[in-house]
Amino acid sequence: MAEYGTLLIRATTASGAYPVPGVNISITGSSEIGRDTKISVLTDENGATQSLLLPAPPRALSLSPGNGERAYATYDIEIFKDGYYRKKLFDVAIFSGIASFLPVNMIPSTPYNTEENMPRDNENAIISENDSL
Repeated sequence: MAEYGTLLIRATTASGAYPVPGVNISITGSSEIGRDTKISVLTDENGATQSLLLPAPPRALSLSPGNGERAYATYDIEIFKDGYYRKKLFDVAIFSGIASFLPVNMIPSTPYNTEENMPRDNENAIISENDSL
């Protein structure tokens, strides 16, 4: 029987001061459990997605560390909207029975940006190892 964890994503700008509605969120499974999962959603007027159910390994795996199996599933998440820099997050962990919250700070891109004040990747802000957004 499959087990699930939940994920809620909220996109804001100005360090959380303003919600960003209509942000495209694409979620793809990157571990064995959840590999077939492909979800695309938009944020609502509050900048939030609905709570998303994602497959995860059995909760019992987290009770016996050292068994060689991961107690979580991993997902790659792409976040984008016109007028903002695209973000890609890799290996976001989801545990069975756990409600996870992912805040995302959207960075506006404007025609006035010059090369010296652009993010290093120019188009993509890539976050790895679940660094803080």
